[in-house]
Amino acid sequence: MDLGKGLGHLTYSTLVHPADDWPQLWDSLQRYLPPVKQRISPNAPFGVCIRLSHLTAAELSSSQAERDKLKAFLQAHDLYVYTANAFVYGVFKNTQIKEQVYEPDWRTNERREYTRQVADILADICPAFATPSIQTAPLGFKPRVTGPDVVEAFTENVLQVCAHLVHLEQTTGKLLTLGLEPEPRCYLETTDETITYFQQHLYTAQSARRLQQLAKIPMDTAIAALRRHLDTSLPAYARPVFLRVRAELETTATFKHRKDELVRAGYDPAATDNAIYWDDVPRQAYARVDKALFERINSGQTRI
Repeated sequence: MDLGKGLGHLTYSTLVHPADDWPQLWDSLQRYLPPVKQRISPNAPFGVCIRLSHLTAAELSSSQAERDKLKAFLQAHDLYVYTANAFVYGVFKNTQIKEQVYEPDWRTNERREYTRQVADILADICPAFATPSIQTAPLGFKPRVTGPDVVEAFTENVLQVCAHLVHLEQTTGKLLTLGLEPEPRCYLETTDETITYFQQHLYTAQSARRLQQLAKIPMDTAIAALRRHLDTSLPAYARPVFLRVRAELETTATFKHRKDELVRAGYDPAATDNAIYWDDVPRQAYARVDKALFERINSGQTRI
């Protein structure tokens, strides 16, 4: 249920019950959700965090009849899905899985396609007012990240899913976000590691250009989409306030980045030929800085 005052939604997670395939999940939903809803939120809609394994995702994404059955159940009990747990791909309950919980990791086609299926399901079953998120693994188990090529594979698959989320918003009007959840012993374990990954691999001009190609959208839209669909896992204080898009960075004779001119130009669009974008938090998008926006920021009319 919506707690109001910007506090978010209180939801009940089906992850606490065995639900490794669709029949198990369907039984769990019918058995546990109505009494919990009646106890916690008898007179208002109640949110659900739904755990979707790859078996469940495959069945629901391929069957409109089963999705309709799920939607009818949610509507009949005044329930709505607000987020999906797509962290664990396979079996989770009544077994020991340890580091296998992160497999297949984000370098694989299996993880990418599974996450796309989860997104398709959410776009169909979630109400118009919801902006559902997909909770997913923090890329991979750290000891198995053996080099930069693995990180590049992670990023490519994340961007492909982001392109799919762009397409879903265009075709269904549903805004979905992908949330990478840091965990111990994973590639994204600490806050600093998560910030570094977002800043060096996702919130970059290179990733924006790749998303532009994948989603077939303008560069401005691609930059905004990175912020819009890959937002939930990066702390607000760690998101870049301004982004500058350059074909390349100039270097010194010792191959250090030449930053003096960038510092002098700041975010003034008149001082550079580069495109500059500002993180417009209320709109959840990066806005192109033009003369009018630059003057509003400088005067304090628009706060950063």
